Amino acid sequence: MIETHGLYTTSAHYLRMGQQECEKIHLATLEILERVGVDVHDDKALRILVKGGAKADGIRVRIPEYMVTKALTTTPKRITLYDRNGKVAMRAGRYNTYYGGGSDCLNILDHRTGQRRKPVLKDVQEASTVMDALPEINFVMSLFLPEDVDQRIYDRYQMQVMLNNTTKPIVFVSPDFEGCVAAVEMCEAVAGGAEAFQKRPFATCYINVTSGLIANAEALQKCMYLAEKGLPQLYIPLNAGGVNSPVTTAGAGYASDSAASRNATNVPASDGEASASQPVSAKPRPSEATVVRHAFQSGSTKTSGTTPMANQARPPSSAGAARAIRFRA
Repeated sequence: MIETHGLYTTSAHYLRMGQQECEKIHLATLEILERVGVDVHDDKALRILVKGGAKADGIRVRIPEYMVTKALTTTPKRITLYDRNGKVAMRAGRYNTYYGGGSDCLNILDHRTGQRRKPVLKDVQEASTVMDALPEINFVMSLFLPEDVDQRIYDRYQMQVMLNNTTKPIVFVSPDFEGCVAAVEMCEAVAGGAEAFQKRPFATCYINVTSGLIANAEALQKCMYLAEKGLPQLYIPLNAGGVNSPVTTAGAGYASDSAASRNATNVPASDGEASASQPVSAKPRPSEATVVRHAFQSGSTKTSGTTPMANQARPPSSAGAARAIRFRA
């Protein structure tokens, strides 16, 4: 971890904008949210905003300044992530800087053959192992999008591999809401229960948002689900200047800040940090979790069988995936 913007010699000094510039951007953000508004593509999120004082015209929602100000006073100021042994690994907030791998690269340059090829699940496993061993890496991501698994549930395979090959905090990405729920349930099984994972979370979801002023349904659903469970989240608006946000640096900055401020108004009020730090009751902590079966019948849960995921036949859909976990100590 590197702390920037400090006043001692070991700090890496970097400041792109001063306090006055940041204040101007935030004031512009408040005006955008109140006058222009944002498109909210989820009925539940829209109802929460309207109940809190926002005005809706179809999916366009205009949020008054007082709602944003109130929400920001109750939003956690930092995220604490733990390792699988229950020790604090990251205190993300203020000027603390942490490093980790990325996710979902579509190609790989094979270091054994020198050839460019499509990644497979073994590449995700090897990348997780390397990132787990490197002291400079603070958290682990999947790095690759494996092509040798069912593409409708590839994120479940990624999560399984990361849980089995690192004890560092995990940042996961899922293409749909169901994948986020599946990942959380896998983490809860590894932690020994939902309460244990909530108290010492060792994974968090990287939520991709369409743009600063367009909140897509999947992102909103993940946001509300994680907030209701008391789990940390990374709500990241994708602002590409000239594509889905203004082309200027200032305009793109306004769009990003608008998304972050709007997101705070959708999250239930909470005190303190996003994750609690109370002691967790002593429970056996499994050293490995192996997903052994996925059932894909909507509304049913099947836990029989021990066939590894990679050997499963392709299911008809991923909407009703039921997960069973087997532990090997």
